Amino acid sequence: MSLMLGLSLSINNQLGGGGGGVVPHDDWFANDGCAYPWYGYATYPPVLYDATTNTVLATYQAWNGADPRLTNAARIDMSTHVRTVTLAGNNNIVDDAHGVPSICVDHQGWSHIFYGPHNGQFSLSSTDQVVTASGAFTWSEKANLISTEKTYPHPVPLGDKIYLFGRRRNVGATKMPLALTIGTPSAGAISWATQRDVVDLGTGSRVYLGYVKVQGTKIHLTVTMADYNDTFRRDLYHFIYDSATDSISNLDGSVTVAAGSFPVTITQANASFRTLDQSAPYNTSPATIITDAGVVYQVYNLTDTGTGLTTDHYRVYTPGSGWSSTDNLGNVLAGVTGSLYLNADGSLDYYYVRDPGDLWGIGGNIYRKVRSSGGVWGSEELIRAATDFALHGLSPVYQGNANCKVAFAEHTQSEATESGALKMFVYGDGGFA
Repeated sequence: MSLMLGLSLSINNQLGGGGGGVVPHDDWFANDGCAYPWYGYATYPPVLYDATTNTVLATYQAWNGADPRLTNAARIDMSTHVRTVTLAGNNNIVDDAHGVPSICVDHQGWSHIFYGPHNGQFSLSSTDQVVTASGAFTWSEKANLISTEKTYPHPVPLGDKIYLFGRRRNVGATKMPLALTIGTPSAGAISWATQRDVVDLGTGSRVYLGYVKVQGTKIHLTVTMADYNDTFRRDLYHFIYDSATDSISNLDGSVTVAAGSFPVTITQANASFRTLDQSAPYNTSPATIITDAGVVYQVYNLTDTGTGLTTDHYRVYTPGSGWSSTDNLGNVLAGVTGSLYLNADGSLDYYYVRDPGDLWGIGGNIYRKVRSSGGVWGSEELIRAATDFALHGLSPVYQGNANCKVAFAEHTQSEATESGALKMFVYGDGGFA
């Protein structure tokens, strides 16, 4: 049953006097987030940019007292910095931060937000009113997707379809493969094909899907493996799903697995799809950006088994040439995935979280290093210092531009006492949106 949700809260900052000046505004776009408003790459994308209207659209978990999980949508007019925050759906789960949402816009201009409990049914809310420069907007809660035991939605619009990737828990087999469900949207309604497992890393495993990128008819999928009990995460994999042939190939195209042979197995993955074989006890999804030409820029984390310190390492893949040598950036990180943005001049922004005072446990301050087009890394810049709460959840803005490169949020591990006051940010060359 659909429920039209009319709750709308506007957070407006009006234009200042005079012409050509900077519009005054708060640096955050919303301040009612839960402990984890979003999960960076784990549920991607939480934030996107629409060039037609110069608008940023974000979705996040908000606090609601005893039932702390509301799914909100925020719209930022990048010209005026007027923000509008609206309830998109009720996600009434308690003490579980894993139901964080993701968002996409289909070929007809409808926006869809996917959310729901940890290892449960994906919920869905939709609207055709979002991508406008101003005014309130309402969302319609749709029926839950029938498939169960799902976590971490990655909706990918391509052509007239939505390719919904997500992790599926198979309790009987003690594994969590990557599943794909293809939807056909029409005027806000989506008809879904049968769910299929497409990558299965074997008994006792979890698949963590991170950054995704559309390249023509293909969808790049960056994956990290974990054990079933999540005591380690390691090894990096790269899968390319081709919507035209319903197949999965590896990065250089030398191996292709047809749909009739899905899912890709751990034996196949290790032999042909693994791009980094790690011995580290813990890793996170790599910060990745992929160009339309298929060049892969990537920063991955590596935990030293002796010191326990996590540092970041940069590499690039060029079609026809393979992976480059690795730069050890040497940043001692706070266990959080970073974010990359490729600038028009060929330089590369790398945003990351570091806790120099060891104050927060998880999260810390947001920093940036820039790699010049000539391949030289610059010095560390502080983008924002953590104050009331640690900063966390770096995520590239989907289809972002120079003024909206990256999103991040405040984070706390104390749900009941501190959730509900957490701020969210979008940052670019013009400062905070």
